[in-house]
Amino acid sequence: MALNPLDYYGLVVHLARKRHASVQHFGLQIDLDDLVQEGLVGLLAAGRRFDPDRGTVFSTFAYPFIKGAIEDYVQSLDL
Repeated sequence: MALNPLDYYGLVVHLARKRHASVQHFGLQIDLDDLVQEGLVGLLAAGRRFDPDRGTVFSTFAYPFIKGAIEDYVQSLDL
């Protein structure tokens, strides 16, 4: 069965919501949809690099790609 990274959209939304809440806590305004979009970029990058033969669960592998893409976007805003 082929891997469909978009099956992990919920993970992207979860991480984007967590980061959105943390920036709002500091009074910063960032659109949640932008964070989700950047997270999807990370998810797709993980999908391209994932090797199921290594025995890693995809969500575990994708987590740092998604989180990193979201964080890179937030840092690029130079708030």
